[in-house]
Order: sequence, then structure tokens, then C-alpha cells
Amino acid sequence: MNSVIESNYVHDTNGPAVEQGDGIELKEGSAGNIIRNNVVHDTNYPGIITYSTVGNGPANIIEGNAIWNTNDYAIQSAADSIIRNNIVLGTIGLQAHQAGSPSNQVLAHNTIIAINDGIDVRNVSGSVVIANNAIYSQSGAAIRLISGNTSLVMVSGNVGGGGLAGASGGYVNGNGIAGDFVAASFAGTPPMDLFPKTGGALPAAGTAQYVTGFDFNGTPRNGVADVGAYAYRAGDNPGWLLAASFKAMAGDAVPNPPTALTAP
Repeated sequence: MNSVIESNYVHDTNGPAVEQGDGIELKEGSAGNIIRNNVVHDTNYPGIITYSTVGNGPANIIEGNAIWNTNDYAIQSAADSIIRNNIVLGTIGLQAHQAGSPSNQVLAHNTIIAINDGIDVRNVSGSVVIANNAIYSQSGAAIRLISGNTSLVMVSGNVGGGGLAGASGGYVNGNGIAGDFVAASFAGTPPMDLFPKTGGALPAAGTAQYVTGFDFNGTPRNGVADVGAYAYRAGDNPGWLLAASFKAMAGDAVPNPPTALTAP
């Protein structure tokens, strides 16, 4: 409850002897937590997974994380979550688990590059907002609303590739990953640079109502509805580039990873 899980490097929980292998997991009833600026990759279960708060406090916040190469959803959440400014090479899934089902949730300003669907939503029972996300799918839908009371889902200001299934508005096709990002691919792992490309479809293309205060790099957005995890500026990405390492933020002292570790 009311904890911060920040600036961790979580990886390779997908070994042959691993039965579960989540990256970061919040159990049901945990509320008011922040999962921020973590790098999570090569997991067996979801990279980040949260359940319902069951009324114990405010929604959990998942922000500024980079996630790739999971054998399940990159991010999965049942209810009561704010998922913003993340870079996801994979799929975000909102679906029922234990006592919770999708409600009291906001997905805003994420950049998602997926082989299959970018965002899946099942079992909707309450308010869900999907806004200002850059979502590019190679072979699925960018956003797919699957089941439950999908009329409770607000879709607004999203740009991507793959189309929208289960709703009628709030999404437009961009120019493809080559046209909208500095150096993107569907490889599923870095290196790649998902900063918005000058002349692409992402700058100022979102909905002002859902603009977050800061972006993936910690840069103030100043009310500008640039779609995806980054606030656009002319020139190069001013922050950390995706890599299998700790995420470096301005002013951070980044630790070296441990060496010579053995399991008991």
C-alpha cells in the first residue's frame, strides 16, 4: 500500500525452471502504489501486473516504464489503474482477475509497438479511458474492445496502425512506424528510438483533456497533446534510449548491475 517501486532493472524471469515469472506484480487489494521508471524484459508472465484495489485506496499508477519480450501481456491490469507514459513492445491487456474487472482505469500517452493487438480490453464493468496513445500493430488491431459493457470505454486522441475494433472513434491511422518514429521496428526488442519523427503524425495530434503533466523522459508537456510517451521537440531524443539496462533519468546516478550472483 502507498509504496513506490522505482528505477529497477527486472529481467530474465523466463528460465526453463520458472513456473510463473512475473516482472512486477501488485496483489489484489494493494492501492495507491507507483510503479515508475523500471525496465522489465524477458519475463514468463506479464512484465507488470496489477489487480483491483477492492476499495482500499486510490488507483495504482504505472508510468515511465519500458517493457519488452514477455511471454504474456507486457502490462496487465484488472481495475483501478493509471497507465501512462510507458514504452511497450508488446500488448497491454485490461481484463478481469479475482474480484476486479476493468473499471476506474486510464491508459494515456503510452507508445506501444506490437506484433498482435496493441491494447486488448475484456470484461468492462466501469469507466475506462484510452487516450493519446501511439499504438502500432503489425498484424492485429491497435485497440480491440472485446467484451463487457464497452460503451463505458472512452477512446480519444489515439494514433497508430492496425485499426480500431469494437468502437467507432477516437483513433486515426498514422504514417506507419517508419514515418512516425525516429528508428522503430517490429523486432520486439531494442535497439530502437521511438521518439516522434519530425513531420510524423504524432505531434499535437491528441486530445488536450487527457494530457499528462510529464512524458517518459520527465519532460513537462505544458498542455500540448503530443501522442505517445514522448513530448515532441525538433531534434534528437533528449533522454535515455531503450536498452537492456537501468533507465537513466536526468540527474540520476545509475548503479551497475550485480555480478557473480548464484541461486541457493
